[in-house]
Amino acid sequence: MGALAQALKRHCASADFVVLSDRDLTSICKILKQMIETLGLELNEEKTKIVHAVDGFDFLGFRFVRRMNPWKTKVKSYVFPTPKSMKRIREKIRNITNYRAPITPEEMVEKVNPLLRGWANYYVHTNAGKSFGLVQKFVNKRIRRFLRRRRHKKGMGYRQYPDEFLYKRLGLLRINSGFLHYA
Repeated sequence: MGALAQALKRHCASADFVVLSDRDLTSICKILKQMIETLGLELNEEKTKIVHAVDGFDFLGFRFVRRMNPWKTKVKSYVFPTPKSMKRIREKIRNITNYRAPITPEEMVEKVNPLLRGWANYYVHTNAGKSFGLVQKFVNKRIRRFLRRRRHKKGMGYRQYPDEFLYKRLGLLRINSGFLHYA
């Protein structure tokens, strides 16, 4: 076993990777299996699958799919957060923005901002504009609801707490355009 194989075996209990090809997959799968066995690793048959790019696949929190561009002129590859990732970020935000939490709005924003920053930085180089907007809308709604319920008021508070109030006064991070905006 070579030095590279020994180092990989020592440091990698498992490895995740994707193989993309426009050729016959049976020969590629055989070669890949031999390479993995040469490294002293084992191919996990349960996790291994062959999919067409048009059907899409999820990998490390990213959804990869090929589809027509908006102008219907050619097929392009798109990458965006998986539905599971979107659900996880909303759940984390929901836990922080619990309206019964005994914290100030500023403390809540201090807890939400690092979460938003990390999530946005992970997906910033993808086609996640729509996902960013959905997450931003969710955060804004949750913080408004927290502010309204603290004062024992009903309603969503769009007029009382507009976006500019959330961003400039409370210092909420704005990710809705795919870029991080600081107040």
